[in-house]
Amino acid sequence: MICKKCYGDFSEIKAEKNKTYTGIDYHHNPPTFMFFEGELFIGDIIPLCRKCHRELHDIILKIMFRYSNLFKFKKSEYQNWIGIIGDKKEKCRIEVYNFTREWLNETITRA
Repeated sequence: MICKKCYGDFSEIKAEKNKTYTGIDYHHNPPTFMFFEGELFIGDIIPLCRKCHRELHDIILKIMFRYSNLFKFKKSEYQNWIGIIGDKKEKCRIEVYNFTREWLNETITRA
């Protein structure tokens, strides 16, 4: 399987006990936690290696924090998500979706 960001080939890598997994994760764009209960997921499912997937979620956390009413940054998507109120949730979801599509086509990362 090829990572859609770094184009690394992870076809032959297998998870080993007591070692960090380096294979492919499937990123939901936007992330599934951004949908309300009972709401259908509408978006993309993107294969990313563990490193690129973690990098993307670290940036998503920063985007979410900007929309939240929290005073202190939380490294928890759940905590940031519940700190977003009203129509800001939909605006955040749209920004995360658009950012992710742009990030996939960039050769550099940004926060």
